[in-house]
Order: sequence, then C-alpha cells, then structure tokens
Amino acid sequence: MSFQGIDSPLKTSENNSMTQEKSVAEKALSLNLNRPLYGSIAEIGAGQEVARWFFKVGGAAGTIAKAMSAYDMTFSDDIYGKEASGRYVVESRLRKMLDHEFSLLETRLSDQDQKEKYFFAFADTVAAKSFKYDGICHGWMGVKFQQNPDQEPSQVILHVRMLDNTNLQQQEALGTLGINLTYACYNHSDNIEKFLSSLVDGEIKSRVEITLVRFEGILFKDVDPIKANLTLLEKGLADSILIPFDSDVAYLGEALYNKQVIIHRGSFHPPLLTDFDILKSARDHYCGSKTEGLCDPYLINELYFDKEKNNIDEILDSVNKLRCCKQNVLISSFERAYQLSEYVAQFTSNHINFVYRANRLVNILEAERLVSLERLARIFNENTRIYIYPTPSSQIDKSFLKDPKKELFEMSDYKASDKNKLLFEHLVLSGYLIELTNFNPEYAMWTETIFKDCQSNNTNNWEKIVPKEISGS
Repeated sequence: MSFQGIDSPLKTSENNSMTQEKSVAEKALSLNLNRPLYGSIAEIGAGQEVARWFFKVGGAAGTIAKAMSAYDMTFSDDIYGKEASGRYVVESRLRKMLDHEFSLLETRLSDQDQKEKYFFAFADTVAAKSFKYDGICHGWMGVKFQQNPDQEPSQVILHVRMLDNTNLQQQEALGTLGINLTYACYNHSDNIEKFLSSLVDGEIKSRVEITLVRFEGILFKDVDPIKANLTLLEKGLADSILIPFDSDVAYLGEALYNKQVIIHRGSFHPPLLTDFDILKSARDHYCGSKTEGLCDPYLINELYFDKEKNNIDEILDSVNKLRCCKQNVLISSFERAYQLSEYVAQFTSNHINFVYRANRLVNILEAERLVSLERLARIFNENTRIYIYPTPSSQIDKSFLKDPKKELFEMSDYKASDKNKLLFEHLVLSGYLIELTNFNPEYAMWTETIFKDCQSNNTNNWEKIVPKEISGS
C-alpha cells in the first residue's frame, strides 16, 4: 500500500481546493477519515487538547488506538524511565515517549494491522501556566509516523514556547499546534516551507514561538536542519535560533540552563581572528574576576537577521564559518541589544554579559545618544554588564582620542565630549562598562579573513587556522 495523501477521502469535487487553509476541525476530521492511519497520543501537561480534537470531530475510533496522560511523576517514570537530569519537560523525555508509544503499536497490534495500517505516535511534554507554576511556559512536541505500512518511521520534533497569559489559552493553542503538526506530517512532508507555515494555521502565530524543529528519518533525508530552522526565523515563527558548534540546533533555554552567558554581536561576514579573541578576552576577564561558584559561561556569537536585507544563504555562510571554528551561533530577530538582553534573561537568572568593540561604544554615546539612553537603561541591571574590547585608533574620530598616536583605542583612551562626560563616568564607576585589558594586540588589529582553506563541514581544520586558545568551545 503506497501513501496517496491523507485528504483524498474528502475530495468531493474539483472545486475542493487543497491549497486553501483548513480549520483545525477540518484537519482533525480528515485525519480521522483516513482509515489506514492508526496511532497513539500521549500528552503530559496542558490537558489532552490534541486527543480532544480527534474525539470532538468524530470518527476517532478508527484512528486512535490509545490516548493517555501520565501526569504523576512516578507513573511517568515507570512508563518511560527516569531522565538523568531529573527533569520532565526536556527533549529526551519526548523521544522516550515517542519511541515507547510507537513500539507498543508494533508489538500489540496484529500482523494484519501492520500490513494494512500506517502507524503514528503523537506525544508532548509541556510546562504550562498553572496555580503552582508561573515560569517559562514551554514544551516539546513530536510525531513519529509512517506513510505506508512497510516504511521505517520518520519523525518531526518541535520545541514551542506558549505566549498566552492563561492556562486555558495555552491549552487551546497547543491543541491547534498538535493537530497542525500531525496534519503536516501526512500532507506537507515533501514541502518544508509549507510544512512550517502550516504549523500556525488557525490564527496561533502570535500565540506560540517555535524555537526549534527537527526533521528525522527517510522522508526528510534531504532536509538541511539548519536551513529548516532559519526558515522559522524568516517566517516570523521564531525569535531566535541557536546553533551550537557541535550540533545542528538547540533550544536556548536548555543551553543556558544554570549558565552564565557572554554575547558578542556582529555580522561575521566573514569572521575575523579578532572576533574570537573578543569572546576569549571577555571570558577570561569574567572568570578571573568571579570569586565564587563555577565559572563556565556559554559563549555566543550573535547575528541579527534582518528579513529586509539578509537572506538565508548569506546567514548560512557566516554560520558555517563560525561553526568551522567551534563557535556557538545565535541568529535572532532583535535589532537592539536591549531587546536581546530582555529575551535572553527569560532563560537564565545568571549573569548576561555583552562584549563590544570600543568604536561601537563611541558611536552609541556620541552619534546615537538621543535614541540610545533608553536602550542603555534597559540593558543594565544587577546581572548585566558590557565589556569593551579595543579597536584600531584609525576607526575613531580624532576628537575623541586622548592620544592620537596610539595604534589601539581602548576604553580608557576615550575622551568623551562635554555633553557625555558625566554619563560615561557614571557607567564606568558603576561597573556597567568594563575595559578588557587581557587581549592579544595582534588579533585586535587583525583585518584579514581566515577562511581561505577552511571547509565549512570540517571542524578539524580549526587548529590549523586559529590558535587553540581562542576557541569559544
């Protein structure tokens, strides 16, 4: 039996256009009416909204083998096993749920069922707003599925943040997203852009942020995982995409769990030796001044993705070059640093440190002051600081140089204008602006690219091109 498209039982006339957006009820019904489709639904957190849609529209008896929700932690651990982290709203828990539920379909159903049906397992594990919980409302959701009975299963995994203010609203949005995801697996697996766009059908685009998507299995063997996630950003479905140097994509909240963070913003087109020394200098200064607790800041090179000016291929080029040099990359839709700071602060209560080149500081205070005062005020708080890395003096207006003869311009060389002198002194004395002095002068002056021989898919070339001590890993 080959898969012909799940909507075929509903086609009643040539006027029934399959390109028109379906309601969530229509999607759930079309899934129910496709009788070869048969599966299980397991939901933890935010009710059983996906299963509810299947039962609400009718015809679910021929589609749903089992619907369950193991809310109790002891029951959940007994069914799926404990997580090493002791946490429940994590990707590893979702994967265990998908594997367990799909394997039960294969072991409990008859050989005849396995010849005639194509199986699916839907699962989610969610931390929604409740009487006891008022933290980040987020969760993992996925579908493991076949498109014909003798096919190895493929799967799609999402991480989602719920942006609604009440538990009921979050439940509703998750129910819609779950139906959209399951429907897309059976209708849009050959068109990734359409697949991603359809996830927010039903007017939930402003109610959820899809921070990560993984396409796995034979149906998606040609899908570029990084490009697929950048498409989320391009379509406004995500605010940021984190790409660690040692994996395809990651959830920012997971990477920053119990971590400090140091962020270097740039275009990185192309990256320079200077870019890597900037993060190393900030890391070494931060850890050298930290007097208690473990010092293991997560280092991030952040690119602002401007949908009007950038395209995915340009961003991919920078990402590949940074990962080639074992650098973590965050692509975000935040034009202003304070917007990024407020966003990142949702995921960690530890220190958030930015590092700027000194010429950027002068631009902020002298050229952009009237529009930057609010931005500066919104960046700085008890846990946020800006480190200042030197820049060639040739990049600075001579009127702001204490010593025009110096090749490198450091923060202490800044001769602020009369109107900004007190503001600058206040930021320095308050410890909001911190001068980096442990930099490499050679790298600080570097203006040449380092990627003449680096292959973007071979991180082993890193030490041949860039001295090992600059690694942000």
